[in-house]
Amino acid sequence: TVAPQPAATPPSDGKIATTVISAMGGGLVSGSIGTGLSDPEKRKALEAEYRALEYTASSHKVTWKSDRSAHYGEVVPAQPYRVGSQDCRQYTHTVFTGAAGATARGTACRNA
Repeated sequence: TVAPQPAATPPSDGKIATTVISAMGGGLVSGSIGTGLSDPEKRKALEAEYRALEYTASSHKVTWKSDRSAHYGEVVPAQPYRVGSQDCRQYTHTVFTGAAGATARGTACRNA
């Protein structure tokens, strides 16, 4: 069975709770695609990952941009699916820190 698309709306203030961000374990930007990003940029990137996974329809981009540099990125979630009792989604995150982008792919499953 395929899990339904998320129906909730993102937080209106544009900020994701620190507890949620820390539960994500650094997301894809904690790997090599995050090399060269500042801590505030990594936080923006993680918030974009969270928004993509929780609130965004499949194949729609969630973008983020640094306030202080030319760094930016985009997160694209795939169709949600269920593994046992867990809801999961695959996604890609592309980070641009220069002329070319670096892309990582991952899978996120919701925990209690």
